[in-house]
Amino acid sequence: MIFYFTGTGNSLAAATFLKDKLQDRMVNMGEVCREKKYSYELCAGEKLGFVFPCYFCGIPSIVSQFIKKMSLGGVKPIYVYAVVTYGGSAGGTAEVLQAALKKRNMSLDAYYTVKMPRNFVLMYNPPSETSIQKTLEQAEIQPGEIAAKIRHSVKEGTSVSRIHKKFTSIMYPRYRHGRETGEFWTDEQCVGCGACAARCPSQAIEMQEGRPVWVKECCAYCTSCINRCGAIQFGEKTEKRRRYVHPILRKNKEKHA
Repeated sequence: MIFYFTGTGNSLAAATFLKDKLQDRMVNMGEVCREKKYSYELCAGEKLGFVFPCYFCGIPSIVSQFIKKMSLGGVKPIYVYAVVTYGGSAGGTAEVLQAALKKRNMSLDAYYTVKMPRNFVLMYNPPSETSIQKTLEQAEIQPGEIAAKIRHSVKEGTSVSRIHKKFTSIMYPRYRHGRETGEFWTDEQCVGCGACAARCPSQAIEMQEGRPVWVKECCAYCTSCINRCGAIQFGEKTEKRRRYVHPILRKNKEKHA
């Protein structure tokens, strides 16, 4: 079973590839947390995977919430792995994940990373289309190699270097104690479709009088809302910045249009 979380589609693409290669089933942690359905049955011999993006050299709040509340019935997983997508550095994400799993009496057998286009538009301008295409082409190779290792239950990648631990010790507290929503707003392009509210894994957005309103002080900072809608802004920083979504989300949108 593959539990995944995605904001802009990078981790969805990685999880979908693994699902197809491993003939596995896939569950969206964001939807689980919205619907509060945390119970799942594992089959005999089933492997357990977590696929998600690295946030501030650590794990997203939605992933933390899911691991804390998940209830796995049936048999114990024979192999636990993680595939983390990242833009700059994954830092000590493996260690943060291991600590969360340890509290549930589980251990991480394998940890892999896949470099994807950077897209944290709240802090910087996402890359150009040319740069995005180059990164995605390079990323295509990695999931295939990772799937082969998962199929053979290879154990590797869980140790964290001192420098990566340092990155996480500096960056991750800023995420855990931050994520304020106060600077989100919509410009005149907003048509009141409500897609941002429907997608928000933190349920931080409500539609009020036909406009989205951020009703929680903090959210997961997945940037799904702002990257998937040019009408959403963050302070005065984002109006001239590009937006990014992985091609898999564009295809899904076309499929359901």
